[in-house]
Amino acid sequence: MLARSDIDLYLQDVASRGCKQGTLENYRRSLLNFFDWLPEGKQVSREKVYEYQEYLIGKYTSRTVNMKMTAINGILGFLDLREYQSTVKASVDDTAIQPELSRNEYLRMLSAAKAIGDERLYLIIKLFGTTGIAVQEFDKVTVEAVRSGTIVTFPNRNRLALRIPACVQSELLEYAKEKGVKSGPIFLTREGRPLGRTTLSNMVPHIARYAKVEENKCTPRCLQKLYAETWDTIKSNVNVMLQMTYDKLLEQEQVIYGWQDVQLRA
Repeated sequence: MLARSDIDLYLQDVASRGCKQGTLENYRRSLLNFFDWLPEGKQVSREKVYEYQEYLIGKYTSRTVNMKMTAINGILGFLDLREYQSTVKASVDDTAIQPELSRNEYLRMLSAAKAIGDERLYLIIKLFGTTGIAVQEFDKVTVEAVRSGTIVTFPNRNRLALRIPACVQSELLEYAKEKGVKSGPIFLTREGRPLGRTTLSNMVPHIARYAKVEENKCTPRCLQKLYAETWDTIKSNVNVMLQMTYDKLLEQEQVIYGWQDVQLRA
């Protein structure tokens, strides 16, 4: 539970380390806004922190959001609640080179999620890795879509049908049954709302230390990239096999119907 006295103690600690008055005031406003936003009881959780970050993203510039989250992460560290800190910035540089996640590392992520008993995280990682679904389309993972075996999304207003592998489909339906979700989005917050983009982006990196995989590889983007590259490799291999089969067919036909053989028989 977060108390106003916690905020005062944290600001005193920051001030004792030489923080400027203007920064202190910004921190105070940011923390009091967060305190007022929290529901009655003022309980802090990882999901609450991510939900608040999403709330901020809808109102402020990325720079302002990151500044406010710095204050929140600071007090969480001060209160020894580091597991609730946000690990994702409000803005992402799309031009940055994405690290390569190997298939073995992906499998280690799944194994680690199983080992720590986090079925939800296991399924989220598996969905990114086996369908390539985008973070912003995750609310389309509904009971109805999973039953049909296809998730329909509309990236850039273009219809895209994502096939759900049978093994993933059965696991998702079993999870929904266990959680009592009979229709609509399968992955929900404690308040019954669909998990948001920031929440999902923050959840996946937490498996890094258990899987012994670099944290910058444990992201939805890296999982999506692995999915795309896996399909490209399979398609390339299939194309090679098709070409070899076609060439063999032509060689067999050439024996009987080739021009030179026809001339010799004449």
